[in-house]
Amino acid sequence: MTKLVVLKLDGDIKQGFQVTLEISSDYRYPHTKIEGSLPPVRDLLVRYHNWQTSYRSLGWEGRAIVPKGIAIDSSLKKRQEECYDLAIQLRRYLNEWLNSPSFSSIQKNWLANINSSEPLRVLISTENVYLRQLPWHLWDFLEDYYPEAEIALCTSEYQSPIYKKKSQQKPIKILAILGNSEGINVEKIEKY
Repeated sequence: MTKLVVLKLDGDIKQGFQVTLEISSDYRYPHTKIEGSLPPVRDLLVRYHNWQTSYRSLGWEGRAIVPKGIAIDSSLKKRQEECYDLAIQLRRYLNEWLNSPSFSSIQKNWLANINSSEPLRVLISTENVYLRQLPWHLWDFLEDYYPEAEIALCTSEYQSPIYKKKSQQKPIKILAILGNSEGINVEKIEKY
């Protein structure tokens, strides 16, 4: 039975966020709803911007072909190491923010309601563009307890697609099959 966890984050970077956790099973109405909060996130977004700038300076964005046999100069190697260090800092700050005491009730209830062996879908719902850019897949809580979880992002307002009912079609009737019967015992096949 697949579980769906919806984390709704309402608020802003300066004031912090009100968080609502909803847990449901197999696309049913949520059976658990818990509220918590997250503190302001300014430092985390600065870390994200620093990492993103460093990554883009490497010139890898959108590159599909990797050249072979080219020596990497020391300045590029230094920028790669800097980018890697900034990625580690970003991950650390993300996890510090998500491990804040005001958010611990959300994680405790999550663990109490969902077994780590159950298939899980996590939906991060927020209007804040910056929160949708964060690397949620690096959240230690998910990596430790739900490593196979599917993570998706959405806005707070959405509408389910409208499915058109398919009209029933009559079965296809085959009038004849034309082909070369050379090497085939057609009389034997025609009996069936």
